[in-house]
Amino acid sequence: MGALYDPVALSDLEALLPEPSEAALEEAGRIGLRDAVLRERASAFFDVALEGARRLGETIVGGRALELTQAFGARFVDRGEDPGDEPDTTDPFAL
Repeated sequence: MGALYDPVALSDLEALLPEPSEAALEEAGRIGLRDAVLRERASAFFDVALEGARRLGETIVGGRALELTQAFGARFVDRGEDPGDEPDTTDPFAL
């Protein structure tokens, strides 16, 4: 939400985008966040979007939603993993 509705975040994210490349997209789909460059970029995107959500304010994105989103980022994005890396019995949104 912060990435789309906060103009500062949207501008910052556009600046972080690489040139489009079918080969890069295909590789990202295969390797995912295990690729160090992609993980760094995803982490930067995530941080910018989270800051944008904070700027939108509590009435748009409440404290609990921000808390869960930050925990998700720390649990998956920052570690280069995704919810699919965990067993099916694990709730990726549980703290």
